[in-house]
Amino acid sequence: MEVEKHYMSRKSWKRVIDRKYVVDSFNENGLIGKASLIHIKKVTSPSIKNMNGNNVVIANDNFFWLQIGLENKNYWITAMYDDNKRLIQYYIDITKRNHVSNEDDPYFEDLFLDVVFLEDEVIVLDEDELEIALLEKKITKDDYELAYNMLGKIQENTDEFKVFLDRICNRFFDYLIKNMVEE
Repeated sequence: MEVEKHYMSRKSWKRVIDRKYVVDSFNENGLIGKASLIHIKKVTSPSIKNMNGNNVVIANDNFFWLQIGLENKNYWITAMYDDNKRLIQYYIDITKRNHVSNEDDPYFEDLFLDVVFLEDEVIVLDEDELEIALLEKKITKDDYELAYNMLGKIQENTDEFKVFLDRICNRFFDYLIKNMVEE
């Protein structure tokens, strides 16, 4: 049984036709992992998602996607920024495992369940996909419980988790965009 793998570089992202990518390792304040920034220079068409009745553009020309994969954590952070470098949303993938030691292209094993932090609300996505994955034996019962346990931890500490996201994403966005410009 193998869960889906999602790679940090998103090389297979067909919508993006011109981009710049930078990735770096970190080991600070007890956090070990990889952070990357994709500057989406040109897309074939915008990516628009409906979030509780509101259409949200998450990828378009000159947008940025910051990803942070933490070792020994069961979530993967993607922060999406518009062409003015304003935060659109945090997208948290609940994961079975993050493979951040992969130098070429870190990746995570997806447990389908996702949490989106918008400016004024938190949305849980894809509970139906998690159920289907269990029924189709793409994941085990332990994986299913791991996903819901991680979701529970995020929901119990939503305000603290949001502060953590703000802090870590601001830090790595500033650092990686500076590195991207200097390349």
